[in-house]
Amino acid sequence: MRKLGVAAFAIALTFGSAHAAAAPCELHVWPTTNLGGATMGSGTQGLLPALMAGDTTKQVQVLGAVLDPDGQVDQFRELDLVKTFALPSDTQVVFHSPTTVGRWPDKRNAASQASCYFEFWVDQILFNRHPLYGKDILSLFTFRRYGAGDSVAFRMGGRYRTKMETFPKKVEADPASIAAAAALVNEAFATDVTLFGDKVRPRVAKSAGADPS
Repeated sequence: MRKLGVAAFAIALTFGSAHAAAAPCELHVWPTTNLGGATMGSGTQGLLPALMAGDTTKQVQVLGAVLDPDGQVDQFRELDLVKTFALPSDTQVVFHSPTTVGRWPDKRNAASQASCYFEFWVDQILFNRHPLYGKDILSLFTFRRYGAGDSVAFRMGGRYRTKMETFPKKVEADPASIAAAAALVNEAFATDVTLFGDKVRPRVAKSAGADPS
């Protein structure tokens, strides 16, 4: 009977080790409340930038209505971030509430101790307008992969701008016009995320080959 018990115990240990080794990767995602509006060139000196500068209240209001944190998460779900960044197919995606107190630059920002661990941050979203070139959505992102503990396998940031060539000069108050404008903002933001994913994927593949954990 004792031999049977030892054998069963050994099987349990083996199963437990295999289960731990097969633990899925984790992607932790932080949307942002850092939404802004900008007029292109207003940060430089001279008469023309001064003439181009203007009130951006409406732009910020549009972002707040369309791409608040919940709106960003909706876009992430539609995009499927696991595919966007070419992460292992069983990666668990964990969405966090935005933080306004900064983040740790060299350690994990979630309590997870998963050996395969990624972070994706939306740092800022800007609704830009230019009197000559139209309107666009500018997004700033950060992506990090961690190895064992708090060791950072790689980190990268990016800023991407997608023009909304068909965005109207004035959005009418009827529901159809509002919905069409919102769709253009969402599409531009999703394109920014996709472009960033194109940059991140090769680094993810390279770090997987190097086995950073």
